[in-house]
Amino acid sequence: MPFESHLPPVGPSWAGPPWHVQPGSTALSVEIGRSSSTVVRLEGAAVYQQGLVLRLVVRIRETDPEQWRRALRGFTMFGEHRAHAPLTPPGLIWGVEFPDGRRTSTEAESPWAAGAPEGAEIDTWAPDHPIIEAIGGPPSRFADSWSREVWLWPLPPPGVLNFSCSWPERSISPTTTATEIGTTLSEAASQTTPIWPDESK
Repeated sequence: MPFESHLPPVGPSWAGPPWHVQPGSTALSVEIGRSSSTVVRLEGAAVYQQGLVLRLVVRIRETDPEQWRRALRGFTMFGEHRAHAPLTPPGLIWGVEFPDGRRTSTEAESPWAAGAPEGAEIDTWAPDHPIIEAIGGPPSRFADSWSREVWLWPLPPPGVLNFSCSWPERSISPTTTATEIGTTLSEAASQTTPIWPDESK
């Protein structure tokens, strides 16, 4: 049986990063939300030609076990239920506005839940708007922080990205943070290489 038959299928580009590509990287460290007890940050980006993987980090200063569990629940709701329904308060809500004005957030319904338009196949169709999808396993914990990876599709064009964030239960009011990283992302995307290059070439 040929080796290729054991490789996982390549899904639609909006659903997640391509497994067969080595991404470009860029320094990304931006705080998008804060209260007296909670900080929400984006730390690091793996950049592909189709989109990018962001590492979302939440740090919580909390001594009450019940409040800690409630805070964790508000964070892990993004991912556990992401493929089934949009996330609503009091959980963490965040999103991004592209330089060309297109927007997406964790309140938007996942294409997996919404489905493709009539007559289109979900595995070959692509949405006409940006999306955020949680990827990988459940959030990981280190000390006072929880993190998980998310897929932002498509790759934003050069220019300023505006990240929005709110978390009512953690006293984070709606906040918008601008960062000029669009051009850097485009440069990083040009650094992608195939992990399994065709050895016959």
